[in-house]
Amino acid sequence: MPGLFVIFAVIGGVVILANPFFGLLATIVLFPQALIPSMGYSFLGAFSMMTPIKIIGVLMFLGTLIQVVAKGIKLPFLSKGGFLFYTFYLIYMYINGFAQPTAFSRELFTSFTSFWVFGFSILVLVTTRQRFRIIVITAVLSFVVAAAQSVINFLTHPDYLVMAARLQGTNFDPNYFAISLLPVIALSFYSGLAEKNFFWKISLLGSPVILLAALILTQSRGGLLGLGVMLLFAIFRAKNKFLGLITVGIISLTLVYVMPDSVWERFEKTKIEDTYDDTIGSTVRRYYLAMAAWEMFLDNPVFGSGPGDFYYNCRLYYPLKAGRAHTMYLEIMAEMGMIGIGLFLAVLFSSLRGSGRGIKYGEEGYGGYGRGLWLGLIGFMVSAFFLHAQQEKVLWLVVFLSLAIERLVLAPPSESGLGPKKRVV
Repeated sequence: MPGLFVIFAVIGGVVILANPFFGLLATIVLFPQALIPSMGYSFLGAFSMMTPIKIIGVLMFLGTLIQVVAKGIKLPFLSKGGFLFYTFYLIYMYINGFAQPTAFSRELFTSFTSFWVFGFSILVLVTTRQRFRIIVITAVLSFVVAAAQSVINFLTHPDYLVMAARLQGTNFDPNYFAISLLPVIALSFYSGLAEKNFFWKISLLGSPVILLAALILTQSRGGLLGLGVMLLFAIFRAKNKFLGLITVGIISLTLVYVMPDSVWERFEKTKIEDTYDDTIGSTVRRYYLAMAAWEMFLDNPVFGSGPGDFYYNCRLYYPLKAGRAHTMYLEIMAEMGMIGIGLFLAVLFSSLRGSGRGIKYGEEGYGGYGRGLWLGLIGFMVSAFFLHAQQEKVLWLVVFLSLAIERLVLAPPSESGLGPKKRVV
């Protein structure tokens, strides 16, 4: 059996090197799955140990580089826009991390380098609407399978009716599974509206039902708030505002009707008390973790205290157990300072601009993809006020797809064959 596994692994590796687009699809399929045990040793002592998804990513990157050299592919995205901002952010993380090493520097180096490789591959390989469509369908189906698996496991648990449980999803945490579902819900719905193939249209439009069921069962307050903001923006972004209002109203009433009582109880218990005793509740703890992040930022406003530094050193500000800030923006500010949060926000807003251009100038269905990406990123960004979510893979999938759609809709016909009628100067 091990020998057969090695044979399949070698064949798969050769296929990915020859056609790295398959490696890109395989990487996306693995995004929503649980963490797989590491294998081998760390790379250069600065990066964490290898896992199957990292091995596939490396092969995909090598195959992409081979195509770039062999075909003489131009790479204008390296020197402008959101990808350039991300590159600067990664370089700054290296410099800051080596200057102020922490217990988690190596993990952050690995994560954000992997995201850079992923983004580079998307922008090189996704050159047509058909490839973009395949990526979107693959991503949606991968999360639908993960959500369905999680919901079934949760509802078939013999004690789920009597235990105060929350659906944890495939990454073993309700909150992070919830925030990962938000962009996929928006992307699935709007991609379904734009889809011409009847089977895929029905599949994409039906997928949000499963994804929303999983989101509700996570009972994540941050996830549900992000969903609420997404629904509000959906009305403003709708071509027919009245129809958008009716649709969102029906969805909202349905969600309110099926929402378990335990979800409302969680919102009722959301209050801040004048104590930082960890036994009081998660809301109080998160409040003081956020306060610690803010005070850490004030102590190191320009460069921050070093990537990964907050986890242990939050105890220097309040007598809390070690933990992360539970707010993406404050954690980045505390660890990376104004420079870090500035570059990070530049990446996010460049992505919003990219998906916005997909809405405005997109033809052949790009407008639907653009709406899904734009609304999904808005929902994620709102939910991230309550979660340290900068390492969630789905965020970077949405970011780089947004940059890719911008490149596709603004490319001249000679490059993509699907350029807009009017170019943006």
